[in-house]
Amino acid sequence: MEEKNWLRVETIARDLDVSEGTVRAWIRDGLLKAAKFRKEYRIRREDYEEFIQKHLHPDGGESKP
Repeated sequence: MEEKNWLRVETIARDLDVSEGTVRAWIRDGLLKAAKFRKEYRIRREDYEEFIQKHLHPDGGESKP
């Protein structure tokens, strides 16, 4: 089965255990890149993965001793 390139707000909210409103706020605040199709946001999988990496390693991935 092929992975979808575009994710929905509700998919990300469920994956991260946050509300859909939180995901939409991240989009509005420019923290998560998204495209709006009609009334719905869609997030490219690679943008979502980049968002996750930034939040897993907020210091740029550098480990501190």
